[in-house]
Amino acid sequence: MPQEIKRLSCIMLLLVLAGCDTAAEKDLPIAAADAQGESASAAEQGHADHGTEHAHSNQQAMPLLPIMMRMAAEMTGFVNALWLEDYEAMTRHARGISAHADISTDELERIASILDTEMEDFEAADEEVHLASVRMLEASEEEDMDSILQHLATVQSGCVACHTRFRERLRTNR
Repeated sequence: MPQEIKRLSCIMLLLVLAGCDTAAEKDLPIAAADAQGESASAAEQGHADHGTEHAHSNQQAMPLLPIMMRMAAEMTGFVNALWLEDYEAMTRHARGISAHADISTDELERIASILDTEMEDFEAADEEVHLASVRMLEASEEEDMDSILQHLATVQSGCVACHTRFRERLRTNR
């Protein structure tokens, strides 16, 4: 298990270093439940129906970059909590990942204009990572380390695959 944690931590570090403009992170909203330290199940976070048109949270919709920056911070916090076997912190950060803000309508239009016929693939990748993040949250709530590691690996590989395929074309912080 320590080797897998080390590998996952290295992947996370590469993701964080690969494309975030940290100056913009100061103004990012934090999910209300996270800010209050409250615990809510995945269903309470708006994930009872995992169809294509899912709602990530009740937060105001945002552009893609600040959503990704917030998720990078949550993933970093999650991996740190994983090292410490702090299930409460893992749950809090997993909730922040799975309940991130939706992409704003204007941003979705921008993305669709760039990706054109690949928009369905982008949405499918988002849904796959979202579902894995919900499972990671549930595993964190259950304190099931083997499941946590399995779902974290799925989340991370999904993120890396999506970034590899789409990030360069969608960047707004060049």
